Amino acid sequence: MDYEVVLVGHMLEVQKQIVVEEVIEQLQPHMQARVNFIRVDHGNRTTPLNAGFSAARGEYVTILDDDDLPMAHWVEVFQELALRAPGRALRSVAVRQEFDEVGNEKSHLVPRSLSGFKYDYPDRFDLLAHLRDNFTPGLAIALPRSAFQDMGIRFDESLTTAEDWDFIMRCALLCGVESSPQVTCIYRWWLSADSSRALHRPEEWRANHQRIWDKMDKAPLLLPPGSARLLRDLMEERDSLNAAVAGLRIQLQDLHAQRADTVPLPPGFEPTEAHRMLMLAIGSWSWRLSAPLRAVTAALARRPLPTFNISHMTETQAREILNAVHRSSSWRLTQPLRTVKRWFQ
Repeated sequence: MDYEVVLVGHMLEVQKQIVVEEVIEQLQPHMQARVNFIRVDHGNRTTPLNAGFSAARGEYVTILDDDDLPMAHWVEVFQELALRAPGRALRSVAVRQEFDEVGNEKSHLVPRSLSGFKYDYPDRFDLLAHLRDNFTPGLAIALPRSAFQDMGIRFDESLTTAEDWDFIMRCALLCGVESSPQVTCIYRWWLSADSSRALHRPEEWRANHQRIWDKMDKAPLLLPPGSARLLRDLMEERDSLNAAVAGLRIQLQDLHAQRADTVPLPPGFEPTEAHRMLMLAIGSWSWRLSAPLRAVTAALARRPLPTFNISHMTETQAREILNAVHRSSSWRLTQPLRTVKRWFQ
């Protein structure tokens, strides 16, 4: 077996420490020799991580919380990745499973699964996606010990949450990441028991995320091969979406204008024949259908779309505007549609 276990007891009471030591004593001798039990009596939740990494002797270090569930081939997959890409961080896939705790006949709380496996995490490490948030639970990645011992990368003990994401990113940017699509572990998602999500308020999570983003912004980024193409694709997609949004805004403005055109006439207003013909024209489906064409034309000419307040028009003004509508390119372009519609009426 080419691995060791560094067991870190953080702020353990004496009775709990005794229980841990008794469990170690029950292991087979060859396994006992591989367990290094150390105690840490100070610091926050990040302090034991630095202590454990300092005590580690292997080429790679990974993190298991006391409630994490590795599968039988967990170490094997990391070893295969290490042989394939020595020196890189090694990443497999975790599945998420929801849990709570229930009491048994002895009044002890035991875990109970509430869901099947949820495949929330991608099957490869996407560095650009990880610049925004963490998509790799700590038990699904093994990190080169040299990053900690030789490069001086440490867990930031000023962070009260997301310290694993911060550490993973600083290692990944220097060492790169080799990925396997194999599922090797179960990340327990506690719904009712104490968890980091319950113990730390959303404002605290957001503040820690912002600090990590600020740290990323202050450091240069060494991106893996293929990142330039991905960045180009993202920028082209952004530009296309911005253009689409601009077009939709123009259409929205036109719809607002059309809505203003079709507001019911005020009481007492007696429309003439010219008024009625104009209302029929600008309320027709062919005129509404060609609204995007008028919106684009107005945008290119940098002029606002016209609005019609029919109740304030004289008969002469209504007739002039009706003639302008009939002469417009959008009206002429939709003439065949009106002809077809008349055939079926």
